[in-house]
This record gives sequence, C-alpha cells and structure tokens, in this order.
Amino acid sequence: MASITLHNVSRRFQDSHLGPEASGGIEPLSLEIPDGEFWVLVGPSGCGKSTILRLIAGLETPTTGEIYIGSRLVNQLPAQARDVAMVFQNYALYPHLTVAENIGFGLKMRKTDPSKIQAQVQRIAQMLAISHLLARKPKQLSGGQQQRVALGRAIAREPQVFLLDEPLSNLDAQLRDDTRAELKQLHQTIGVTTLYVTHDQIEAMTLADRIVVLNRGQVQQIGTPAEIYQAPANRMVASFMGQPAMNLWPGVYEDGQVQFGEQGIPCPGALKPRLRAGIGLELGIRPEHLQVEPTAAEMTLKAQVILVEPMGREVWLHCQLPGLVAHPLLVIAPTDHQPTLGEWLKLGFSSEYLYLFEQATGQTLL
Repeated sequence: MASITLHNVSRRFQDSHLGPEASGGIEPLSLEIPDGEFWVLVGPSGCGKSTILRLIAGLETPTTGEIYIGSRLVNQLPAQARDVAMVFQNYALYPHLTVAENIGFGLKMRKTDPSKIQAQVQRIAQMLAISHLLARKPKQLSGGQQQRVALGRAIAREPQVFLLDEPLSNLDAQLRDDTRAELKQLHQTIGVTTLYVTHDQIEAMTLADRIVVLNRGQVQQIGTPAEIYQAPANRMVASFMGQPAMNLWPGVYEDGQVQFGEQGIPCPGALKPRLRAGIGLELGIRPEHLQVEPTAAEMTLKAQVILVEPMGREVWLHCQLPGLVAHPLLVIAPTDHQPTLGEWLKLGFSSEYLYLFEQATGQTLL
C-alpha cells in the first residue's frame, strides 16, 4: 500500500481557451491521500475528477506538477509500472475470457505460477461471492456481477492503489445501494489506498473517509463527510452536497436584518460587524431543518404550499416565499402534515441551521 500525493498538478487540453469546465482539465491543485484511506472525488460532469484519476494512473500527462505514489515520483513512469489498479465505468472485461480468466489475467501476464493464480482467483471469488460464476463469460453476467468481476481483477493484482471511475453508475438503484455497502466492507477488509470518482454525492457521503469537492477544474473543499455537509466552504458545495439539495434564496442586509422578498429575519450578531448595508446575500437552509407550525422557534418565515409529495415515511412540501416566486422552498415534514394547495405555513428553524453566502463570491459567511 502507499499514499498518493499531487503537488501543484494541472492538466490543460487543446481546447483550454474554453476553460477547464469545458474540457475536463484541472487548475493547479495539491492533494495528499494517506496510506490506506478511501477518498472520493465528487463534482458535476466536466469538473476534472476523472482527469485526476487518469493522471495518477498514467493515462494522461500533467501539464504541471508532480505525482507521487508512496515516495516514488511517477510522472515519467508508464501506466503499467505504477502499481495501480483502475476500475472503469464500463468494467472493460475481456468478453472471450471466463470470469476466472478475467480475474487472473493480470497475474498470467506477470507469468505467475498457474497454481498460485488458481488459488488467488478462488480466494477473491469467495470474497466477492462470485465463486459460482467462474466458468461464465461476461455476456452471461448481470451488471452487478460484471462490476464484481472487474473489482476482482483489480484486487488480484494486489496493487498499492485502487482507482475507481464511477464503477456503480451503470447499476440500477437498488443494486447500486447494495454494491456500495459491499465496496465499503471490501475496503475495510483489504485496506488499500483508494481514490473513487463519482458525481453522486450520496456515494461520496457514505463511502469516503474524506471528500474532495471539485468544480470547473478547481478544488472547492476537502473534508470529512460531516465537515462537507455541516460546514460547506461556499454556495457551490452547499448546494451540491445533500439530497434533496439545500434551499437557497437571495436576500440583502439592511438595519440589522436579512431581508428576502417581503420578509426578514434578524441577522446573527456575530456577523453584523462584517456586513455593510445593502450587501447582497444568499440564505440557505436544508429542507429537513425547517419545522412546520412550530410551537417555539428562534427564527420563522412564512411560505405558501404549491405542491405536496407524499414520500412514504415523510412528505415533501414545495412552497413559495412571498415576493420570491423564482426561488421555491422545499420542506421535509412528517407524514401527518398534509396541507392543502395554496395554504400558508409558518416555518421555524434554529439559527445554527442557517447559512449565509456572499452573493457576489458565493463564499460562506455563516
């Protein structure tokens, strides 16, 4: 096993004049992933997360910077000499080989003793619960089974680093949930340093020791799942991480109040010295932190119900704030709250769940 270190690494493509968000390139960034940890790169399509994986794997060449696997500088090493295993979105199995032959392929290329290959394949197949599939070809497997075979082939190589590029994206929802849990258990078992790419923030939150949030080729924040969710560095992180997404709406600071539409709430005292009258703000609060018709609440606002979505164990209330028709508000409420369309609700919340962002920069103020 080994750590992964990126120092001032960037990648610009031929169409770099369009910006990293258009090309999948990355601006200079530095990361240090400790030995044995599971890190997740997350962000919207085109943000550069797969490019980072390909740079570490040796499938792309950095424009600037240095890449280390353990203590080895690997910039000039070919992919096959880096001792990493990469699992792709499409699994990339050899269709003419059996499951056993796919898993043992890398060992065969290293001219490993056939008896050792067979023992390794059997061990890994048992670990991944695919022993009964060893004689089958990939076309005879489901998507989840193919994904396990691809993981098995990577594990068989006993690499220093695992690189996984959206390996669950082709699976249906239930299978994706089940396989995600299996991946977590697998990492706890083998303990290999893992870098995982996804655009699914639920995968990121459930799998990661640490999350790297990317946007437009730049790192927005690095932290534990709890840090990313509870203390987002900016509006982009706040809105991207969380399902359903954080409610965001515009406001302005005036006379000790944060005004939004036809309403206002007191500005938290610690923030007042940092604000000037008329500064544009964005308010944020997660749907689960709004209480319907609270008996007591530190802060309140009113909103009109425009859609009710029963979700089984909860109900989603889509609302409008007066004077802010273009910024709907989502409230997650218990199932016994079933207001009628057009009904006005009093919503309460604690200031500890309120986020304020500077409108001009998107940076977190509170």
